[in-house]
Amino acid sequence: MRLRKVIEMCVVTLCVLLSATVVYGKENGMEAERAAQVKAGLVYRLSELTQWPEGIFELDTTPITVGVLGADPHGFADYFRVQSANFTAQGRSFIVRKFPLQVAKKSKDDLAETLKKAMHECNVLFVTSAATGRFAQIIAETRKSGVLTVGETETFSAAGGMVSFVTDRGSVKIYVNLPALKNGRINTSSEFLRHAHILEGK
Repeated sequence: MRLRKVIEMCVVTLCVLLSATVVYGKENGMEAERAAQVKAGLVYRLSELTQWPEGIFELDTTPITVGVLGADPHGFADYFRVQSANFTAQGRSFIVRKFPLQVAKKSKDDLAETLKKAMHECNVLFVTSAATGRFAQIIAETRKSGVLTVGETETFSAAGGMVSFVTDRGSVKIYVNLPALKNGRINTSSEFLRHAHILEGK
């Protein structure tokens, strides 16, 4: 079982180096779950290739904390937690935090408090599609926090999110908003950017 997990993560890592579109296919009605697993692999690879602002990590061994904001019905957070137990990125282990968000019932102030907590605890914030109606507030309150924001819709990156992994008919496409990365004082390697669809507007 451990070996299978290691192989799966390595395959995903290889895919992101080869193409801006990672194909995962459709299998026994598990399309959404498999897409979530691919996205988890991509977040791991992105963490390996990202440089956060100086002072973000207290120590060289401080873990990278990945937060998941919004409903996560396909198990991204749980899958990432299990898989990352076998890996480090830049010599750092991983911690996973969940930030549930019932968008329809949350006020602007409630979301602000959730984001404040997330920014304090996280280095990567994965914003699920369940938060689509609140992208503007999420981006406004996180863009200069030193937190790497990752979404799963093209709209997220177009609105100012830093990176998106977008499901599209059996594949996951990668989008990167360069100005958003710059505003957040975050750099990712040219190796990753070569295999992404680059957004250079606001």
